[in-house]
Amino acid sequence: MWSGLFLLLAVALPAQGEDLTQSRKSLKELDQQIRQTTRNLEKKRSAERSLVDELKIVDDELEATRRRVGKISGHIKLLDEQVRAGEERLREVHQGAETAEKRVRRRLVSLYKGGEVGLLRVLFASATPAEMAEDYDYLGRIVRRDRLLLAEYRRQQAALETAQRQLAELRQDQQAALEARRADQENLRQALQRKATLLTEVRRDRKALARALDDLRERAERLTALVKNLETGQAREYTGKPGVFQGQKGKLPWPAKGQVKVGFGTWRHPDLGTLYDSKGLEIAVSGEKPVNAVWQGEVVFASWFKGYGNLLIVDHGDSYFTLYAQAARLNKKVGDRVAAGEPLGFTAPEGAVLYFEIRQGGTPVDPARWLRPL
Repeated sequence: MWSGLFLLLAVALPAQGEDLTQSRKSLKELDQQIRQTTRNLEKKRSAERSLVDELKIVDDELEATRRRVGKISGHIKLLDEQVRAGEERLREVHQGAETAEKRVRRRLVSLYKGGEVGLLRVLFASATPAEMAEDYDYLGRIVRRDRLLLAEYRRQQAALETAQRQLAELRQDQQAALEARRADQENLRQALQRKATLLTEVRRDRKALARALDDLRERAERLTALVKNLETGQAREYTGKPGVFQGQKGKLPWPAKGQVKVGFGTWRHPDLGTLYDSKGLEIAVSGEKPVNAVWQGEVVFASWFKGYGNLLIVDHGDSYFTLYAQAARLNKKVGDRVAAGEPLGFTAPEGAVLYFEIRQGGTPVDPARWLRPL
């Protein structure tokens, strides 16, 4: 399109007093300027994503990084256990190798002192052929025992080398996992800084603030739909004793130790600074802490859920459900039966906000009325 326009401009230009080469050069420069301007506009449009869209991207990054940190932390715990077991195994094998080496050394000293002459002396000291045959058999047993002793020594030495190599590999894996977690934690810190900056901008932008509140409402509606689907779509419902959960009102243990950052009902959002309708509790937890079941039941959902991170839902019967969200990692799966106080997962090592709900027949109820007073 631009080339056609340039051709028309070139034809329309007066021929007198104008050098054709200079005209073409000017048109080429103009073409380059227009193309550069177009590229700049396209770049600007691509950069002009809304603050809320940018906030969503950062939140997705935070959730993905937290999941990764949680998985790496679980892997590190497993490696720690394997390293401890490897160290214990190495001590045992080392003791066995030392014992075998001492036996071989004692036997070598005995052979050195006696030598072949000593063996022949035993053999030819026999008074009768029968005694000689018996002594020969005895010497044969000694030789066979020596062979077994030497084989055991070699086996213990090989086991020692294997245990040392396996322990070294485990320690390398452990170090690599620790470095990977440190890198992810740094990424997490940077993402949190970006989020804080974006939230400051969102508070100053009314349209962005309205969209952020709409996102919170949509998130709550998705969770409500999930619980209703679980309640109506289960092939079998958890069959606890009727009325047992209802009888625990005001007596349930807290799902985690921490400070309530947001309560149930109308609260001022801690990040957005505006009022919104909270369906549960947001509990600020410092460090890596267990997330515990508040009552016995059956796990009916345990997976990542958009807007809530790692989400676990427990069915307690009588249409009562408890929901635990934003855990760094979960250690229960769908179908698992859990007891009151049993760990369902863990928060992130750098701390996190645990989201907790209690629902009756799909409707959120105030958890503070059900949990023990602090």
